[in-house]
Amino acid sequence: MTITAPPHASADLPTRAEFEAIRAIPAASRTEHQHELFERGFLRGPSSLAGAPAPQRGHLLAPPWASSGPAGTTTPSGLFVPGTALPAAEPHPYDERLLDLDSLWNTEPKPNPPYQGGILGPGQQASIWGGGKVGKSLFVLEMSLRLAAGLPFLGDEPQHGPVRVLYVDRENGNDDIHQRLYALGIKPDPNLMYLSFPESLVALDVDQGAAWLSRQIDRYAPQLVVIDTASRFVAGDENDNPTWLALYRISLVILKARGIASLQIDHTGHQPRLRRDEEPKPPMPRGGSGKAQALDEGWAMWSPPAFEGEVPAGIVRLTRVVTRSGLGRDDMLVRQLGRKETLPDGTERWARGETKHELATLQPPSGPMAKPTTPAEPWFDLESVIEALADKSGWPPPGYRQAESQAYRDDLAKAARWKRTPSKAMVSKALAEMNRRGAPE
Repeated sequence: MTITAPPHASADLPTRAEFEAIRAIPAASRTEHQHELFERGFLRGPSSLAGAPAPQRGHLLAPPWASSGPAGTTTPSGLFVPGTALPAAEPHPYDERLLDLDSLWNTEPKPNPPYQGGILGPGQQASIWGGGKVGKSLFVLEMSLRLAAGLPFLGDEPQHGPVRVLYVDRENGNDDIHQRLYALGIKPDPNLMYLSFPESLVALDVDQGAAWLSRQIDRYAPQLVVIDTASRFVAGDENDNPTWLALYRISLVILKARGIASLQIDHTGHQPRLRRDEEPKPPMPRGGSGKAQALDEGWAMWSPPAFEGEVPAGIVRLTRVVTRSGLGRDDMLVRQLGRKETLPDGTERWARGETKHELATLQPPSGPMAKPTTPAEPWFDLESVIEALADKSGWPPPGYRQAESQAYRDDLAKAARWKRTPSKAMVSKALAEMNRRGAPE
């Protein structure tokens, strides 16, 4: 590697006295010419040493006026030979600290399991997106309450102890938050710090936002920052990729560099209407595709459009669409439990402490007339379709090519007493598996 000095003539370099005088001036008060002289002097040294030879191949340039090296000598040319200790250089705003790769190589990585619920882990940048009123904020609020108090969530025990959570909210009013806390029945731990509609913040994709975020980090020392909702915290157009790239470059990179996790809540964009024979796919977040580029984990909270309104009330699906680690769950059904109560004046509210989220399991039917033991969608399960096919048609199903028709699939759904019709792709897949096995199990 060859690093050469800037091609400036010695007459363009400051003398030592000039350099020291410029260095005494605050950087913000220096003129453009003084800035230029200071940079030249730092790279090449004062003009009293301007006649020094140029660096040779494989040598790095050090300031000629730096303190002596290990042997107690100062190299007039300002050359530094790799393999010896760097001479103490004058502090500079561009000085960076090298990552200690030897230390990383000589030690085993520490286990870094995710927080309860499996949505994200320490230091990761994640997002949950979903349609309006699907329950994103309520889900994340319960998760935040449980992380802060060190309580289990979605069947997961805490692996990191209580987590300091800073929840920044521009979506929900105080009444909404009050009602949700009452319904969840979890006493807020001091580790949960809530900023509701912060007035001093303009946006997080502008320079002022970086200064604001740094101030909150220094003041509250969070381990996780929740942003609800992401589109409420940007000044740029949410449909433009530069907006989300700026959000990461200006603000989220501060969290990433300090090992602080962040979770953005977001909305979904327009979803194309599916044909009847298409398998439903998880939606993507609204706006530019640049949103997902900086994420370690990205989750869609959704009810697949093909059976919206047919899944039992309170069931949503969480599908991991973006992952950097590839560890943990990729798909889960979550049941949103709660009970309404009627007050003496006739108004309703959610009963205290009876709102919560829990995992729902997929249970295949045990026979053609069976009902599910848990409110789940059976047609996610290939075995459920195979069982219904065998119960309806025998083995092999007579005239099984009729299975390609909508009428056959409608009859199949009725035979199994399920509301939703299995897709053509699912029936074809089940038939292929049945033919491969050759006989029912």
